[in-house]
Amino acid sequence: MSKHQWNVSFSPVAVRDKYKIARGEAALFRDAVAVLYESSQPEGAMAIAGAPNTFEYARSEYLIAYEVIVDQRTNRIIHFERQQTTE
Repeated sequence: MSKHQWNVSFSPVAVRDKYKIARGEAALFRDAVAVLYESSQPEGAMAIAGAPNTFEYARSEYLIAYEVIVDQRTNRIIHFERQQTTE
């Protein structure tokens, strides 16, 4: 049995945007997405008002919005953006 409990998919817009990520940032994005393979409710996830089964969370400098499709055990990323860091 796979160690992953959830599938992760991307909306067409998220797929397009994923290919715009610079190589140096790809590891950060991969780390941010990885938690969705383990849970539909990663630590810090908050429901998006007015959008059923839709949540957002921040991790590894990315804010990720996703839809939970329970009957398919899938977390579908619908939007993401790199957060500005303050130094």
